[in-house]
Amino acid sequence: MNKLKTFLQKRSPLFWFVLAQLMIIALIAWRIDIDKEMVLGVINTFANSPFAIPALFLIYVLAALINVPQWMLHGASVLTFGPFLGAGFAWAATMLSASVDYWLGKKLGPERVEKMSAGLSGKFLNAVRKNG
Repeated sequence: MNKLKTFLQKRSPLFWFVLAQLMIIALIAWRIDIDKEMVLGVINTFANSPFAIPALFLIYVLAALINVPQWMLHGASVLTFGPFLGAGFAWAATMLSASVDYWLGKKLGPERVEKMSAGLSGKFLNAVRKNG
């Protein structure tokens, strides 16, 4: 019991955040019955909205902050806007999202980012520097 308590106490906030995300995703996947026609209806409604493109960019930026897999976003973009426009919008939204993430990291500063990641970002950067 003492080892478990020590293990839990040594976990970073990032660990708990990712664990909570995984639990929410698992709960959603377990409880929701996805209807193909309903999903296609939502996609068609969204694609024809005048706010579709700005919403796509906003979704990409927000999704990057909560670790949504990029392949899901790209797939949704291609399904919504078609293979050429969807891929172009996905690329542009990814660039915007990366820029926002970079700006946020720069604004917070390396010390705060290091503290929030409980040392993981420093270890990652050292591994990249060492193994290039």
